[in-house]
Amino acid sequence: MIQLGITGTDKLTVKEKNLATWFKTGLAPVYATPSMIAFMEETSMYSVMPYLEEGDITVGISVNIKHVKACTVGSEVVCHTKLEKIEDNILTFYVEVTLDDEKIGYGYHERAIVDRERFLKKL
Repeated sequence: MIQLGITGTDKLTVKEKNLATWFKTGLAPVYATPSMIAFMEETSMYSVMPYLEEGDITVGISVNIKHVKACTVGSEVVCHTKLEKIEDNILTFYVEVTLDDEKIGYGYHERAIVDRERFLKKL
């Protein structure tokens, strides 16, 4: 059963494929915002998976993120998530990515709980 306060944590070492130059979203070889957001979404998703009913999954539906500090290849970043709100089938997470305990990105991410089979049939 999903309850408020569920947390998640994961680590990632920044690689070439995580850089703004690889994503073509910037000209500096720094950790890309889209990569950071994907890391936040993944950490949120996995944090609640053990609590879902059989056949259910979560899908990302919104992000409101600030990327406030740059880092480079080889940096080990850590993502922390906390489930702060549950409204019907919508889960709202506070998400934060840090480098050496310094915040480099933060904000909110929403995921919807859906029945996997019904969801896929609608595609």
